[in-house]
Amino acid sequence: MELLRLNDIGYETADAILLFAGNHLIFPASRLVARVLERIGFDVPKGYEALRKFIESGLPKDLFSYKFFYASSLVTTKVACRSSNPDCLGCPISNICCMFAYKQASNIP
Repeated sequence: MELLRLNDIGYETADAILLFAGNHLIFPASRLVARVLERIGFDVPKGYEALRKFIESGLPKDLFSYKFFYASSLVTTKVACRSSNPDCLGCPISNICCMFAYKQASNIP
């Protein structure tokens, strides 16, 4: 793939360019998306290709779904689902989140 030959362009960035600029039906697998999926209870596979295929297998096969899920997952990690000190009370998906339920049951702020 030509994009991967450019400096500082990895698989996720290349796939994001293909999805958003090129309208290719390919999901940019991200550790941030993986974090959201793990916290809501999915057993997320390791490795870029395995993660990409796992996510793609659960999404409708259309550009809107791929773009919306990727973008909304990234926004969720930026505003609430941070790697350390997540803001579970401010999270838009706390109602389905295992980490939020655990923190509530354990009385952890």
